[in-house]
Amino acid sequence: MTGKQLRNVERAFHIVAGVILLAIAFTPLGDGAVGQTLRFVVAPLLVASGILMWQHARVTRFLRGVGAEQSSGHPERTRAAGRR
Repeated sequence: MTGKQLRNVERAFHIVAGVILLAIAFTPLGDGAVGQTLRFVVAPLLVASGILMWQHARVTRFLRGVGAEQSSGHPERTRAAGRR
């Protein structure tokens, strides 16, 4: 499976999970503790995972930069610091 195909499967699964969450949490099926858990735990996790999928390139670039600074023992020069 290519990276594009994997991302498409992840997106489809994410959309289906969101629709199921909405169907359960905001209908009479989601009354009580189940509905509260879905609204205040599962929904924010689903939103956070969606944002991470959306901003995946920035997150991985940031994490690579943080790892490089920790492993080298000194901070990396930024692009702006090298200019005059």
